[in-house]
Amino acid sequence: MSEVSLKEHLEAQVHWLDRHLEARMRSVNDAINKAEQQLNTRLAGMNEFRESLRDQAGKLAAKSEVDLVVRSIQDKIRILELTGANKDGRTAVLSTVVAAATSIIVGVIIFVVTHWLISTR
Repeated sequence: MSEVSLKEHLEAQVHWLDRHLEARMRSVNDAINKAEQQLNTRLAGMNEFRESLRDQAGKLAAKSEVDLVVRSIQDKIRILELTGANKDGRTAVLSTVVAAATSIIVGVIIFVVTHWLISTR
């Protein structure tokens, strides 16, 4: 058996421990780097999502603006409905006046023709 001095034994143990800790530190650093890369990838995806939300929000109209446009369209529809009803009423009155005038004219013609026939006999 060989005799190893305590100093050599301790130096060997320290050397082994140093290599072991160095390997562990490399593993920890590798894990940190991988986690950092994954986090950066996730953050980039989140930034893209935020940007698309910003773009979408910029393209959407505000509720107050939409309400104004809808109210304007509703007012125009109401005016068109009233105009159509007014036109229908005018047409009905005009038809009644034309029918009454036609009836009076026909009545007058019949009266005139009847008196003419009676007077010529």
